[in-house]
Amino acid sequence: MNLVSNKDGDVTHEAQRVMTALGDELRLHRKRLGLTRKQVVSRSSQELSWQSLGGYELGIRRCSVERLFDICLALDVKPQDVISRVYQRVYADTPRGWYLLDVAEAVRNGHPQLGPLRRWAHSRMQAGGERAVRLTFPALAELAGLCGIDTADLIALLGSEGIRQLDTPADDAELYDGGDD
Repeated sequence: MNLVSNKDGDVTHEAQRVMTALGDELRLHRKRLGLTRKQVVSRSSQELSWQSLGGYELGIRRCSVERLFDICLALDVKPQDVISRVYQRVYADTPRGWYLLDVAEAVRNGHPQLGPLRRWAHSRMQAGGERAVRLTFPALAELAGLCGIDTADLIALLGSEGIRQLDTPADDAELYDGGDD
């Protein structure tokens, strides 16, 4: 059996996890830039439809390496960075699979769709909890589900002040070691 399909040609569970993680990463980068799918397509150097891009983002369409490189260039992100994040999310249990949520910033964020997150963050702050919370991507996906939005939208709505991906264990040190606002 190979990574992509079994002997019957069906997509394997592992391949689906890779496709989903890749789609999440592409959508996250697109939304961080504030681009629509049609705008990404217009920036692409290959023939690409916005429907195909949507299939890649949803993890329901396989993406060739050549196509991935083209989309990454259209999103101003290095393909190796996207591939690394996908690998970390699917195969590795390292700090890169973690996100740091600024609880105080979540309380301050007034976006209507973030009401459930805001209420949780507010009660956590009232209870004297940490100013920052480390979350795995699946936990972040659950929070997004509670808000009725997808994970990429949650990350985009929180912005760089509210959430960031951790690259090393020391990335969150200032928040846990007495860093001030």
